Amino acid sequence: TRPRADLPLGTPPNDLLASARVASEVRRLTLLPSAAAAISAGAGGSITVGARGRVRGGASAAGLAFPSGTGSPTLVSGSEVSGSPTSAPVPDYDASLEAVFGVGAVELRGMADMATADVANVPSPLPSSALIVVEGDITFDAARPLKGSGVVIVLGDCTIAAGSNSWFSGLLWVEGALTVRAPCYLRGVLVA
Repeated sequence: TRPRADLPLGTPPNDLLASARVASEVRRLTLLPSAAAAISAGAGGSITVGARGRVRGGASAAGLAFPSGTGSPTLVSGSEVSGSPTSAPVPDYDASLEAVFGVGAVELRGMADMATADVANVPSPLPSSALIVVEGDITFDAARPLKGSGVVIVLGDCTIAAGSNSWFSGLLWVEGALTVRAPCYLRGVLVA
């Protein structure tokens, strides 16, 4: 408290005891998925939605998106895919890091809350709204489920194993193959 409220700080008897300079970094990452879809894949023929699998797009978002001329998704009996449209071949599909995030891998590592090649370092649950970069293959299982929210970038293959009970909300971008087994709840956008 100041002894005299009518005088500015630093004027006796309102002595200035200490000062500090504070610096801050403001990060902004623009996300631009290759298509408005729940799942974007590098090849339509590589998408399989298994029995009891459910993919929900939206009124203006496809359930599945993929490059034109790369085959059609396989929808196993008992699966459900919704969206407008349900499935969308995209002529100018580009799901590269640079296209989706506007920066390359080096910049993403520098911006990340966590960037690691040791998958044992990836926490479960993830920190809220974090940007996580995993350099290599990773498997999420019952011992380490994919739980939390934010952006997860996997520079390798990603497997969500059967029985993991994973629950994730955000953007999951996988450079390699993505395999998802039940029970698992993923909300947001998957790009593989």
